[in-house]
Amino acid sequence: MFTPIRRSTLERSLEYLVCPADKGELDLNVVNKDWVSEGEFECTKCGRKYEIRDGVPYFFEKGNGFEWGNNISEQGIVNNIAESLDEENLTWAKIIALSNLFLNKLKDRKESIDTIFRVIEKVVAITSANSQLQAYLTQAATAARYDIEIYRGTFTLPERILRYVVGNFESSQGIVVEGACATGECLMQLARFLDSSFYLGLDISGTMVRNAQQKSAVNMLFVQADICSLPIRENSSGIYVLNNVFDRVVDPLEACRQADNILNHEQSELVLSNCDPLQFGYTTGEGKEIIFVPKEKQITLEDGLRIAGFRPVISQKGIWQIETVAYGEEFLQYKSLVGRR
Repeated sequence: MFTPIRRSTLERSLEYLVCPADKGELDLNVVNKDWVSEGEFECTKCGRKYEIRDGVPYFFEKGNGFEWGNNISEQGIVNNIAESLDEENLTWAKIIALSNLFLNKLKDRKESIDTIFRVIEKVVAITSANSQLQAYLTQAATAARYDIEIYRGTFTLPERILRYVVGNFESSQGIVVEGACATGECLMQLARFLDSSFYLGLDISGTMVRNAQQKSAVNMLFVQADICSLPIRENSSGIYVLNNVFDRVVDPLEACRQADNILNHEQSELVLSNCDPLQFGYTTGEGKEIIFVPKEKQITLEDGLRIAGFRPVISQKGIWQIETVAYGEEFLQYKSLVGRR
C-alpha cells in the first residue's frame, strides 16, 4: 500500500532538494496530474536520475532490483554474499532483498530479522572482512530489518528539548529536516508546534518512508536517502534532528559534516538523541564481535555537535518507550542534546 504525493509538494521540494552526488540542481519529471506516484528527479549537472516509485522518491541508489530464488539455502545465501563483497552496491542489494525472501518463507517478522543477522554473522565469520566492511554489512542488515518491522511509535523529542527548540525557532532560519526519520513521528511532532515553510524527512528504508508518507501534510515530504550523502541544499535548514543513529550509521563523522553543510550558518539548531550508552556493536553467542560502527569512527553526541560546528546548550535524559510487532515493547534509556552555532 502506498500514498501518492501532491505534485505541488514535489515542485516545492525543488527549492530544497539537490543531487546527493554533486549537489547539482534537479529537474522534476512527472505526469501532469495533481497526485503523483511515479516519476523521477534528474540532476541538471551530472544527469543522474532518482526514481519516484510507489510514492517514494529514492535518492539512495543501492539496494534495488535484486531477487533471491525461493529454493536457495541459508548457507547458499551466505556463500553468495561472501563472493560479492568487493561489489558494495550488489552486496547491499542482496542483503536488502533478504527481507522479502525470509518474510515470505518464514511468515514471522522476528524470525526473519534474526535470520538476516545470522546470515551476516556467518558472512563475517567465513571472510576476512575488516571493521569498515563489517559495519557496512550490518547497516545493510539493519536497513533490511526496517523493511520488515512495523513500529507502533518511534523516537520523538522529550518535552524539555521540544520546548527549547520551539521557543527558539524562527521560520526565517530555514526548513525543518529529520534524518533517519523512520515512520515520521518526530517530524510530525515538530510540525504541530513550528511554523516552517517546509518539512523534509529522510530514511534509508523505503518501507519506512512509504509508511511516513501516508501521514504527511501539504508542506511535508519524505524521501529515501542516506544521512551521509544528503540530497539537501547547502545552508537551507534551520533545524536538523537525528534520533538514534549514531551507533548504527557506518560513518557518524560524515553524517555530522553533512549536517554542518545543510544547516544555516548563522541561526540554526542541531538536535542529536541516542540510546545511552551508545551501542556500537554486539557479541554473538560464539564470541564473535559484530560491528555497527568502526572503532576509528565511533564518537559521542558531544563530539558530533562539535564536528558539525555547534555547541551544546541543553540536554535531557529519559526513557523511550518503543513497540514493534517483531520484538514487542522496549524501554530504551536515551540522551538528547541541542546544539547552536
